[in-house]
Amino acid sequence: MKKIKISCFPGLFFILFMVSTQGIFAQRVSPEQEAAIKNLLESHQYVFHAITVTPLAGGERQLPLIYTVAVYKDSVVSDLPYFGQAYTAPTINTFEGIKFTSIKFDYKLTPRKKGGWDISIWVKDIHDSQHFKFGMYKDGSVYLFVTNTNRQSIAFSGYISE
Repeated sequence: MKKIKISCFPGLFFILFMVSTQGIFAQRVSPEQEAAIKNLLESHQYVFHAITVTPLAGGERQLPLIYTVAVYKDSVVSDLPYFGQAYTAPTINTFEGIKFTSIKFDYKLTPRKKGGWDISIWVKDIHDSQHFKFGMYKDGSVYLFVTNTNRQSIAFSGYISE
């Protein structure tokens, strides 16, 4: 019974984070703005700018510096902070944050029924297995949920740009 409760916690955390960010970023968007955002996502040429971070075992924090994830057709470049628990002992320079450049990754863009898009990126060529799940709204606001094999999950909210 204990294993079920622990395994459900990250999923519950993800759902609560999505619901809380929807109210924060609700805005009216013109069809032109929505089309521009869709073009960015389909072209694989955009940058996610993190504004807040929500660790799995802690409250939401405003980020004082600019942290980004840049998505290109041939690479993903992550420069995000990390707050949380590690499940394995760190090696040299592995716990400075979620910082890497990947050229081997899978990218999946899925439209939502009520507007917006979900993007999953599975990074394959770095030490820790990373999965980035972006939830994008029509107005350009974004949540990002990062899962890692050796660390607790962490969530970010922010916006995208070219």
